[in-house]
Amino acid sequence: MWKSQGNAMSVPIYIPFNQVNIATGKGYFKDIEAKFWQTERHGRAITDVSYALSMFFKNPFNWRSFISTLMIV
Repeated sequence: MWKSQGNAMSVPIYIPFNQVNIATGKGYFKDIEAKFWQTERHGRAITDVSYALSMFFKNPFNWRSFISTLMIV
């Protein structure tokens, strides 16, 4: 969004299930392992918040970047 000067377009990807409760069907310990890796991915994604805020304050204000930053935060 910020590197393309607002010319980027996003498309939602709809999924048919909720990934909050992970059930692998391979047993309790595999479910715990899958939940661990999901939590680890979410932990890495927190850097997106700091990047979005940084880019928002470094670039000139426009409503599109404001809305995008607000959605990320």
